[in-house]
Amino acid sequence: MSAARCAIVSYNNHDTDELLSIDKAKRIYNHLISDTNPHWTPCEHQARNETNEELSIRLKGQEALSDMLKLNVNYSNEHEIREAIKKLNYYANLNKWVSHRYIKERYEYATVSTESKEKTS
Repeated sequence: MSAARCAIVSYNNHDTDELLSIDKAKRIYNHLISDTNPHWTPCEHQARNETNEELSIRLKGQEALSDMLKLNVNYSNEHEIREAIKKLNYYANLNKWVSHRYIKERYEYATVSTESKEKTS
């Protein structure tokens, strides 16, 4: 419902009393995500916190980068390592939160795209 509302907000005349039904919201959402060229922007606004598994992976990555920083004798790339550690906190543009768009693009859509490419090969 939220993604559908985000999708139509720029087209909707807010002075009307028209309500967005659940059925219409589902149609809009399915249209957004099921096109051959999906429109993900309305799905950026819904998010969840990172899972325990995602947290564990992120912390392991930060630890590995911190170890690299400690072992770096010449510190020529210290800035790059520190920036990489900061970036590990982000899923796209959200800090420690995972947007619906990120999930769809990284996990679901990528899998579907790979499968369809394999079928056509």
